[in-house]
Amino acid sequence: MDRELAARRLPDAAVTALGRWWAENAATYTDATPGAHTIRYTPSRWARITPWPSALARPWGKGKRGTAGGSGPVTLERILAADSLDTALALAVTTLGEHGSRQAYAALHQRIPGLGPSFFTKFLYFAGAALPAVRGPRPLVLDRVLSLRMRSLAAAVGRETGHDPDGSVAAWVWADWNWSPHRYEVYLSFMHAATRQLTSTGTWPPDAGPDLLECALFKAGWK
Repeated sequence: MDRELAARRLPDAAVTALGRWWAENAATYTDATPGAHTIRYTPSRWARITPWPSALARPWGKGKRGTAGGSGPVTLERILAADSLDTALALAVTTLGEHGSRQAYAALHQRIPGLGPSFFTKFLYFAGAALPAVRGPRPLVLDRVLSLRMRSLAAAVGRETGHDPDGSVAAWVWADWNWSPHRYEVYLSFMHAATRQLTSTGTWPPDAGPDLLECALFKAGWK
């Protein structure tokens, strides 16, 4: 089914919806990138993290505002308490530059308690943007929302081909979390190919990278 999805890429409905999204948001993303990925958050809910790690640009992506019960800060404390955190992050960056995104993902997968793929792929995304060169496609964020978009696409392909008539296979391979390194590689391959598809339509900025598509899929869907 991965091969079928790769061959078909984005369906017409998705291309139309994404073109509409760009027409409505072009003024927001003037350089055809997601920009700084800025968010709003509630500082008081993160006050327990002291001193704040100087190299840590967070809480973006980890609880955002932080819940009233403090689940975001609690998870962050757990991550920062891991003795192997610095070593694991440094290894991932080195691996990203020398071997590529899949291997860097594998280097962090299930390594640090509390630091799941939804959040460490954000680290990989920014690391990839900072490195002068990365072997293969540069990393993108993969979280539950993006996985649900991929599940929807895969389920449609499964119905059309008869390989997955009830969508159960799509729901299994595009689960809500803990995606395998192979699944991350499939995601990156699709996103880079789909970006090339979109830039050829005339309704998408011709110089846009895959991170703009990632941003659009996160913020908007289609029927």
